[in-house]
Amino acid sequence: MTDAAKQWVFGKFKIADADAGVTEMNGLTCGELGLYQRSDCWSITHLNTGHAIFFLEAPLATVIECADEIAALGDWSFAGLFGWRDMNPELGRRVGKIKDKYGGHSIGATRIPEGESYAAQIHAERKAA
Repeated sequence: MTDAAKQWVFGKFKIADADAGVTEMNGLTCGELGLYQRSDCWSITHLNTGHAIFFLEAPLATVIECADEIAALGDWSFAGLFGWRDMNPELGRRVGKIKDKYGGHSIGATRIPEGESYAAQIHAERKAA
């Protein structure tokens, strides 16, 4: 196990789900990112919004390696679905390169009509905890 992988710990976190709304998941967390296993893939999730960054069908070690690369892109403490645009305008493009490198896929936050309100709820609950 790499030093970076040792930073990932088991825990619960909330996600924004198109069908179920705000839902608590069991998974791994490290900093502002979370990983949880879906039926067909892993979700790499931004914890402050509960939204998936993208999904990856790969062994856990590969998912952790990918998530570590994403975490290293910069500050992930922003709130709101598009908060990254003010903090790191290149983040979307840079995440896209990593997604392509690992063969990830995404559904996009805009496909959840309540996405921004779910993100605000999750951020408020994390801040209050």
